[in-house]
Amino acid sequence: MTVGTGEWIRRFHPAPQAAAQLVCLAHAGGAASYFFPVSKALSPAVDVLAVQYPGRQERRRETPFENAELLADAVAEQLADVTGRPLALFGHSLGATVAFEVARRLEAAGITRGRCSSRAGRHPRATARSGCTWATTSNCSRRSSRWRAPTRRC
Repeated sequence: MTVGTGEWIRRFHPAPQAAAQLVCLAHAGGAASYFFPVSKALSPAVDVLAVQYPGRQERRRETPFENAELLADAVAEQLADVTGRPLALFGHSLGATVAFEVARRLEAAGITRGRCSSRAGRHPRATARSGCTWATTSNCSRRSSRWRAPTRRC
């Protein structure tokens, strides 16, 4: 079952008695349905709110955002009305950037009861475009797949 909160928020497994809410933001080109398994696994302990971006799935006729900051503005505005419980933000890839920006906006609005977890990135052996190295094999331990920060910023 999908219970929506307007156009923006999808609750696949509503958990109104959960102590906390987890807001999930998908990767570029992704949609709220990407987090259906997360919602199923965490319900009823956590109320998972998956953000449905304009231009995706049933919102495909809407114009998608071309700017992550404007998208973050819109998401933060939507979340201001649904944050009655502790709130955590989780973003994957583009969603990580949006989650960070949403957290900044919520904090500025005085909504500070939560955490932001931004998870994303290429495999450590991947090299970036235009001569900019995000991570190389020298940044990755041979015994572990743990990523280390690149030595220079781009």
